Amino acid sequence: MAHIRMCSVYFALFIFVWSHAAISVERNSNAYTLLFGGEANIANLHEEAKILREKLSEHRQSLSNLRNNYASLQKRLENLENTQKKQSNDNILQKLQKYIVLKLNAQSKELVQKQSDYKKIIQDLFETQMKTYKKELKKFETKLLQEMQSELGKQKHCTQDSVKNRKQIDKKTHKTLINLLTNLKNKPEEILKLPPEAIALLNDVTNIIETYTEEDKLPSYATYVPNTYDKTIVVNAQPKVGVETANSCHEAIKSKQATESEDATTAGGIYALNMTKYNLNNMYGYCLPDPSGDETWLLIQRRINDKLSFNRNWQEYKNGFGDLTGSFFIGLERLHKLLLGSNSQLWIQLGTATNDSPSRMYTNFLIANETEQYRLVSLDIENLRDDLVNAKDWSFQTFDVGNECAKTMQSGWWYNETKEQYVCSSGNLHTKLANVRWNSWDDVVYVHMAIRHVDPALEVHISLE
Repeated sequence: MAHIRMCSVYFALFIFVWSHAAISVERNSNAYTLLFGGEANIANLHEEAKILREKLSEHRQSLSNLRNNYASLQKRLENLENTQKKQSNDNILQKLQKYIVLKLNAQSKELVQKQSDYKKIIQDLFETQMKTYKKELKKFETKLLQEMQSELGKQKHCTQDSVKNRKQIDKKTHKTLINLLTNLKNKPEEILKLPPEAIALLNDVTNIIETYTEEDKLPSYATYVPNTYDKTIVVNAQPKVGVETANSCHEAIKSKQATESEDATTAGGIYALNMTKYNLNNMYGYCLPDPSGDETWLLIQRRINDKLSFNRNWQEYKNGFGDLTGSFFIGLERLHKLLLGSNSQLWIQLGTATNDSPSRMYTNFLIANETEQYRLVSLDIENLRDDLVNAKDWSFQTFDVGNECAKTMQSGWWYNETKEQYVCSSGNLHTKLANVRWNSWDDVVYVHMAIRHVDPALEVHISLE
C-alpha cells in the first residue's frame, strides 16, 4: 500500500510541474523545449555534443594506440622471454656437453689404461710361452743334432751295405718330424701366424735336417772352390778360332774324365762355349759337374771372398764383371738370353765359416729383359719357404737404378720397389759376405749360382779347351 501511495504522490507532482510550464511558455511550448530549453540552448548542446564526439574520437584513437603499444610491448616481452629461455637452454646444453666430454675423457683414459694393462698381460704371457717354446725347441734341436752326429759317426765305420741300412733306419726314425715340417711348409699361412723368433727357429731346424739329409750325397762346398790358374780369364772373354768343340758341358767333363782322371768330374773347369744358338758371341765359361752325376751346370756367379766388390753400377751388372778363375758375375743381359725360351734350373751353393754346405735347387728360373729391369719372372722350389722365391716379380736394381735398397745393401739384386720391411736382405747373395743371410744361414764364406736347361734341346754347346 505504501508503494501505491508513493506512486500517486509522484504522479501528482509531475502533473503540477507540467501544467505550470505550459502556462509560462507563450509559444513553442512542447515537451522537447520543456526538457532541453530553447533553440540557443539546443545549439549549445549540439556544439558541446560535437566537441564531446571529437574528444571521444581522440580518446578512442589514443586508446587504440595504447592497445597497439601494449601489444607491441607484449610481443617484445614474449621475444625477450624466448631469448632468455633459449640462452638458458644453450647454457644448459653447453654445460651438459662439457659434462659429457669430461665423462668420456675419463672413461677413455680408463679404457686406455685397461687396454695397456691387458696388452702387458698378453705380452707377459706371450713371452713366457715363447721362452718355454724356445727352451723345448732348443732341447729338441740339441737332441736331434746329437742323434744325427751319432749316426754320422757310425757311418764312417760302416760298409756300403751298412750305410744303406742306416739310411733306412734314419728315415723311419725321423719320418714323423719330416712329415710335421712338410705339413707346415705346405701351409705358409700358418707359418706367417708364428712370431718371427719361432719362424727363425723353424728355419734353423729345417736347414739342419736338409743339410744332414743331403750330406751323404752332396760334397762339401770346398770341392767347388776353383783351382789355381796361371792367368786370369775375364768374364765372357771370347775363345780363339780353331778350338775343338764339344756338344755340351756334360760331354766336355766326361771327355776330360776319360783323358785325365775321375777327379775332373767334381772339380769342374773353364771351357770355350758355343753361344750362337742364343744369339750371343762364343765365350769362356766355368762348367761344374752335378753332385749326383746329372747334366753339368754353367756357373753364372761365384764369390770366394770380398776382394771383388759387387757394389757395381747398372752397366757393369748388365755386361758382367770379374774373373772366371775367382769371383765373377756373368751379366744380366747374357743371363736373360741363356734362360729365354727354356725350362732352366738354378743351383745355389753356400759355404759357411763352420764348414756347413747348405744348397738348394730351383726350377723354372727366368728373368725379363732390360726394359723390365731384368725382373725375376719365375723361380720355384718344392715344399719350402725360400728367401729368393720371395723376390719373384721384383726388378733388379743397382745404386744408380732403383730404390734405396741397393745403396743400403751396397750391391745389385732383385729388390722390392715398395721398400717394405726386411725386403732389402731377402735372399741377397751380392752384399758383403759378412752380411749375407740366406734362409737363416749366415757366416757365409763362399757362394756360387749355376744354371742348366732341363730340355735337352736347349743344352749349352761347348768346345773343349
